[in-house]
Amino acid sequence: MDRSSRTMVLVGAVFTTVVLGGCAELQNLGAGDTETAATASGNPAILRVEERDLERPDIYATQARGLWDGRFSLGGRWIAVAENVKAERIRITNLDNGREIEGALFQREADLPGPPIMVSMDAAQALGMQAGTPARLDVVVLRTETVEIPAPPPAPLPELDAVEAEAVEETAETATETPEGGIETTTLETTVLGALDEAAQAAPAATGPAPARPNIQVASGANKQGADAVTKRLSEAGLPAKTLTGGTEDAPLYRVVAGPFQTQAAFDAAIAKLKELGYEDAFPSG
Repeated sequence: MDRSSRTMVLVGAVFTTVVLGGCAELQNLGAGDTETAATASGNPAILRVEERDLERPDIYATQARGLWDGRFSLGGRWIAVAENVKAERIRITNLDNGREIEGALFQREADLPGPPIMVSMDAAQALGMQAGTPARLDVVVLRTETVEIPAPPPAPLPELDAVEAEAVEETAETATETPEGGIETTTLETTVLGALDEAAQAAPAATGPAPARPNIQVASGANKQGADAVTKRLSEAGLPAKTLTGGTEDAPLYRVVAGPFQTQAAFDAAIAKLKELGYEDAFPSG
């Protein structure tokens, strides 16, 4: 098989993966779609919890020459490397001009001649690459991960001068004394605590399950055909799913969302089903 035929076979395999695979079938996944989850964590030291796109060079990162051979390629923005890397989204930077995009990562044939990185037509055009001219590329895996934002430390209490400290001490001593004809502080404390305890026992206990998040975001990207394929796959698996359109006319964004789910049990079952289908990065979406 000559180089031309092998290249077309690789392109066809990449396009099939884009349409039928997991979240990797959507090119330019998650561009501008990081959602903030300002959810109370119950920890006073945590101000809020956010979901952010983080670079993960520990999973895969490389700097090498990439080439677009000038041929038309399907599937949107993607590159292919010799390594077999399980990553659904990457950041690609053209070190020659500073242009940066997000895209998908696939595996190419290890013995295919040419530079180490094979670049799709859409990715090359977005990166400002010329056909047949190699460019220096920086590639790193992106993952949406939960980040805890710490709360600012409390403001220190103002120090009391000597006169104020003495007044506070005298007030505390006076409060422990029982004035003639008055009520002992211990009796007052016991009465108040007893009243609070009785009120707590009389209050009805809160019942019912905790509310569940209604939707789960499964994937997002600029490839509508890939988004529709994921939506169809979820529907065939028995999950309520839909494709939401956003972004701009020049840079559309399609999100695949499963839901809504009215109970926590239904929500948990949907998360388990999505993981079974290979959508490990699915996350709650309001």
